[in-house]
Amino acid sequence: MSQTTNAGVAATLMRRRATAACRVNACARRMASRSISAPRIAACDDATCSSGRVVPAFALATAAQFDANGSSALPCTYSAAPVSRWSRGEGRQKSGASGSKTLARQKSSQIARAAIRAEESSQASSPALRIARFERIEATPRPFVRAGSPEARGQPERQTQLAMSSWRPGDAPRGRRDYRDGPPPQNYYPPQRYDDRRGRSRSRDRGPPPGRYEDRGPPGPGYGYQRGGPGYGNQGYGRQGGYQGRDVYPRERRRDQPIRKGRIGPRPSRECIALNRELTNPRTDVLQLFDRRGHEFNGVNLATAIYQLAKRRVKNTEAVERMLERAAERINSDVSEFDARALANCAWGAVKLESSNMRILDAVADATPRVLEDFNPQAIANTLWAFATKDVAAPELFETLSTAALPLMDRFNAQDLGNTAWACAKADKCDSRLFQRIEAQCCRTLHKFEPQNISNVVWSFATAGIPAPNLFRAVADGIVEDGRRNSHRWRRFNAQAFANLVWAYATVKHDHPQMFDVIEHAAIQCFDQFDPQNLANFAWAYATVERASPQLFGALAQALLPRLDDFIAEGLSSTAWAYAKAGIAAPALFREIAKNAQAKLGSFNHQALANVAWAFAAADVHAPELFDAIAETALSQGERFNSQDLANLAQAFSNARRSSPKLFDFIAKTCLQRGLGAFNSQDLANTAFAFGTAGHASRELFDAIGEAAPRSIGSFTGQGLANTLWAYCVLGVDAPAFFTAAAEALPAHIDRLREDFAASSQLYQVFLYLQIESPHQKLLPVLAEHRQIWLDAFWNDSIRPSQSQLGVSHALNVLGWDHEDELRTEDGLSLDMANSSTKTVVEFDGPTHYLQGPDGPSLDGRTHFKRRLLARLGWTCAAVPYFEWDPLLASGATEPYLRGVLARLKSE
Repeated sequence: MSQTTNAGVAATLMRRRATAACRVNACARRMASRSISAPRIAACDDATCSSGRVVPAFALATAAQFDANGSSALPCTYSAAPVSRWSRGEGRQKSGASGSKTLARQKSSQIARAAIRAEESSQASSPALRIARFERIEATPRPFVRAGSPEARGQPERQTQLAMSSWRPGDAPRGRRDYRDGPPPQNYYPPQRYDDRRGRSRSRDRGPPPGRYEDRGPPGPGYGYQRGGPGYGNQGYGRQGGYQGRDVYPRERRRDQPIRKGRIGPRPSRECIALNRELTNPRTDVLQLFDRRGHEFNGVNLATAIYQLAKRRVKNTEAVERMLERAAERINSDVSEFDARALANCAWGAVKLESSNMRILDAVADATPRVLEDFNPQAIANTLWAFATKDVAAPELFETLSTAALPLMDRFNAQDLGNTAWACAKADKCDSRLFQRIEAQCCRTLHKFEPQNISNVVWSFATAGIPAPNLFRAVADGIVEDGRRNSHRWRRFNAQAFANLVWAYATVKHDHPQMFDVIEHAAIQCFDQFDPQNLANFAWAYATVERASPQLFGALAQALLPRLDDFIAEGLSSTAWAYAKAGIAAPALFREIAKNAQAKLGSFNHQALANVAWAFAAADVHAPELFDAIAETALSQGERFNSQDLANLAQAFSNARRSSPKLFDFIAKTCLQRGLGAFNSQDLANTAFAFGTAGHASRELFDAIGEAAPRSIGSFTGQGLANTLWAYCVLGVDAPAFFTAAAEALPAHIDRLREDFAASSQLYQVFLYLQIESPHQKLLPVLAEHRQIWLDAFWNDSIRPSQSQLGVSHALNVLGWDHEDELRTEDGLSLDMANSSTKTVVEFDGPTHYLQGPDGPSLDGRTHFKRRLLARLGWTCAAVPYFEWDPLLASGATEPYLRGVLARLKSE
């Protein structure tokens, strides 16, 4: 215990002495420059230097003790060298008493070296000292020259030598390197001279510049390397591009750092350099300077001027157009004056200035391959962004720059990645290799992304249709974490970022419940900041992923209603589609959408027309004027509709019970002209079912469907098979090839069809058609095997008699016609009012039996099919339409009308 205590006391004492030695070192530096001699120091207890700092007496006494034990004389002047890091003892600190002793030896050694370092005179002290447990130190006299002093500045050729003068052969580096007082690194090389690319002699006394400039050769002649383009600094000549490092010795270049090429083209004149400095001055009027001295501008001056105008958001004028035209001519005539960054700035500036002159972009596209090796990530991203924003078709440019970006992908930052991906996706020039590298780089650097970068990247992958599950998973996890912690990045998310994110995830069908919940909670509180497009995209996304809550869509409706006048056609159709898909009732919103959509139908494209029609039909919203206007607009757009739009449009009109013979003729004609090769199984089923519901027979179309359906019979669902078969039977069209294929595919769907009463009811009607009208050897036995299942569903699907039907039945009883209400035949058909002995029936056709149209109501396909089956079974049928009965009931003239109906039954 006593040894440990004594060791601790000794260690404490040594620490204090080490502190005193450091003070001696500091004072010695000042005394060296003022020639304060050692006798003067030794003559006092506490020596005081001219600066007023007190030198502890015990430290000087220790130095004197060193002299008495082996030194002939103290140095006249203390050296300015600090306590050397290179001559520490070999022992390392350990725990307990042994560690304290080792520390004491090290601290004592430092005190000794602080006293005997370098001497001012040639008469050196004893070359070696061995005191107590101190290690052997060789002291070599040398003059002290402070770094940065006039002496050092006056002898630049010896600056490196002086910095190394305190190193001794026995010293070894330990810990942090200090090249001012220790040995140089292994890669140090003496100053040498070399010739740059223009033959000028340059000195490399300071080594290659650090960071991104290392091993790239000499800096570019005159103008700097700072970044240009959106969001970065100015382009210009001058000192900013040169080496600005302070390290005396160079650092090694990282493996991922490329070697920068020198500037291409002739060296700019001093006038051009001065012009560029003046252009980058915020106080300079760029257009006035161009008017006065435009003839002196070289290529880089023009690029700088265009960039400055775009950065300052100057409005496009004739003077701006003249400058852009001059730049285009200069690029075409002498591209050597433009490097990659200058070309990128010209393209970016022209787009930002909203110029209608595309000659400069064409010139940039032609000149890019000549300076391709000089493109850095930002130049690539800005050039692609400019061409994509202006919708300029340049496939060779996109291919060239995409290939050039692959080896540089590790140097792309968040903004470069977002701009590159966005440009390729918008221009539909997507290289799968490039997007794979972008995905990998984004996953590595995602923590550095801003909200806009995140939304741009995921939007680009969704638009390009390139799967990136790892990226989408990482982005979603990061958003959830940011949202739960309410991080600084989360607070910077705005409406557009939220809308783009959820739209992208919905487009690629990547459902992440936690992310959608976090965004929903945040978006509800800031819907007033959403623009119309963001609101429409937000509603569409949540409806697509089936995460529409009444709370969310209620808040959306409140934000949408006062702003629907500002919506474009696609926004109106997307909003209506979202509410119909989500099954959220919003009658007031649909009424406003119908009013605005009808006024803007001229701007609707084929997809918007089909979507808005489908939405109103699915939401069961009565809007006859809108449907009639949609039919007229669709006829005027001609062949712009694709297969899915045609199928959706036909289905929407049939579901909405809206009659439009001209529209159905147009759909049938268009389908036949294009062929059904682009139709999938769902499109075929929807088209056939729509025509069957509307009762619009088109034998040529159904013959084509009958030929196309067997080729994709394996992709039909059970409901799709039932709908398609029902449509053929309702219209009375035979399709032997399709019926044979359906007979083979139907047994696999029996179990699911048992639970679908609507589909089972349709299959029973198909069975009746095959049994009564057109037997089929393979399909009929398959349906007959499960006849009771189809029949039960058919009976459950029957409609109860309405009040009007009961009124007609009562009036017929008054007239003396004996009949039975809702009579069931042996085949399962339900008859409204029938006399089984005479096989006569009176059918009351309510609104559900008709399609409404501009020319009045027309019977639907199901009613036509029932009348045809009754005729085949030997029943005589007479109809009482609701639109004829209701006026007579109000006027009290029903008896003569019913007598006429009975007369028709007897005559037939």
